[in-house]
Order: sequence, then structure tokens, then C-alpha cells
Amino acid sequence: MRRRSFVFIDGGVTSTPTPPAGKSVQVSTSGYWQTLSMPSGWQEYRTTSTGAPSGFLIYSDTTTSAYKIELMTAGLSSREDGKTGGGVWPDNAMITSVNTTSTSTYAVYKLFGLDNGKTYTIDVVGSYGNNWGWYTDYRVNGGGTVQTLLTDNNTSNKKTFANVSPSSGIINVEWKLNSGSNAQINLIIFTEDS
Repeated sequence: MRRRSFVFIDGGVTSTPTPPAGKSVQVSTSGYWQTLSMPSGWQEYRTTSTGAPSGFLIYSDTTTSAYKIELMTAGLSSREDGKTGGGVWPDNAMITSVNTTSTSTYAVYKLFGLDNGKTYTIDVVGSYGNNWGWYTDYRVNGGGTVQTLLTDNNTSNKKTFANVSPSSGIINVEWKLNSGSNAQINLIIFTEDS
């Protein structure tokens, strides 16, 4: 089985290409005011505002995918304090996060432009550079399995949702606070199964 991986950051491209086989796009979520220099193959989707969809997400070889991402929840904050150094993911991709303090309402990123005839694997990563016992709950598409991640000093753990089917070309990636003060999402890594 051939898989295409995507990680989301703001691509800013305005045309829709045919997705090449085996290409990846990597996205770092951020509401931080300063644009960070992303390592090769990573993009930054930088906003805490709703109604600001990304451009078409870029594959690691700089060709354009047909996919976009948009933050759907208002009133979120951003932190520049993700754990870095010695981890699985690049420091500049991990350093910032978008956060919610709600323990009852999920914040939502919408992934769209997806193929309804395919299933997808969604990986999410949250990190905070302290040992304060902060846990984040993640889910996709408004229900099903909730997975909880300890985000304290996280440089290598992710939560994976396999065989996710889009509806009308959309998959929602959702997170909320389980315990602590802030629930983080630093990375969304997206894999298309073909």
C-alpha cells in the first residue's frame, strides 16, 4: 500500500495540482506573531483567528497539494514554549502551539479538500516545556475515540487516528484540556492511504 504523508503549515499557494505519489506535507500550528524559519519539508499555519484558511498545503518537494487547513475556533491563544531539543520533530516546528483552556468544548482545525473515496491517518502532537502535569484530549470528526496525551516536555509522543474517512472532503481535528492549565496542539501530520 502506498501512503502519502502531510504535515500542515500555511502553504499560501493558489493553484490546485494533482497530488504526486509518495509526497509529504508537514504542518506546524502556531498563532505566534513572529514567522519562524521552518526546516525543509515543514510549513507553518500561523493564526489564532477564524476565517483564515491556509493556501494549498505544500509537499516537502515544494509541489502543491490539493489540501488546506483552517482554524474553526475563536478565542484561542498561542504559546512559544513547546519542548525542543533532542526530539523526533524539528525544534522550530515544535516551539509554538495553539492552545485552549476549555475542559468541555473542543477546539477545531478543519482539514479540507480531501478525497471522500480514501481513508486517512491523522497524527497530532502537543508539547509544553515544563513538568506541570498538563494533559490534552484529542479526537477527530466530533466523536469516536478520545486519546489523551501528557504534553509536559513532549519531544517524541504523538496520538494517531487511523482509517479516518472524510465527510464532504473534510476531517476535523479537535483538542481540549483534560487537566492542567492549557491544552496544546503543535503539529498535525496527515497521511493519505491509497
